Amino acid sequence: MAADLYEPQAILDHLHRANVPGLFEVGISEREQRTRLEHAKKTLDEADKFIQRSISSLKTQYTPDKKKRGSSDEQALKEKLRKSLAPYLLLETLLKEIRGQVQKLEDAIAAGKLIPPGFEFDEYIFGDSETGEWFLGDHEAYDLWQYALDVKQRLNGFMEQREPLHQQMKTLKQAIDATKREAQEAKRSLRKQQETKGRFRMVFALLTLGGLGGIGFA
Repeated sequence: MAADLYEPQAILDHLHRANVPGLFEVGISEREQRTRLEHAKKTLDEADKFIQRSISSLKTQYTPDKKKRGSSDEQALKEKLRKSLAPYLLLETLLKEIRGQVQKLEDAIAAGKLIPPGFEFDEYIFGDSETGEWFLGDHEAYDLWQYALDVKQRLNGFMEQREPLHQQMKTLKQAIDATKREAQEAKRSLRKQQETKGRFRMVFALLTLGGLGGIGFA
């Protein structure tokens, strides 16, 4: 993995280190509130850098050179980029929402208003790199996704095994067809032999009867 490419879950974990829900705690001192806000903002800024560095790294990795522009390779790279960016764009959207909530809190504090309702976000990010589908969820949702992914992998494994089996069945069918052709050829040869033997027996019988008749007439 590139040095500037961070794991999506690691970035989400870093967002949680900002302790955003703690900012909305009622009854803390102004000093504590200010300390928490400073820590949260710094941590969110760090997470933002991780996201932007990852996005930049992926764009560099999947940007086609001039020779590949307009070709099928360019389209393939664009699709890989889209799928690879998906979790980071999801985290980027989440970060914007978190910052928006933090700003509402600061505005309320500055105006001497009541602390707005607390803000929490999910602890897991998970998805499928093959499809580019990514989600945020709690532990239960994460476990469910892992189960679904396991089922998918099992099905893929079955399909991979099915392909050699299909090839084997195709080879077997070809062998059966060849055997059938040989059997049909053997049947035709046998019929010819039987017909030849039948004609020989008929000629032999006629000759025998003719000979016997000659003797009788003599």
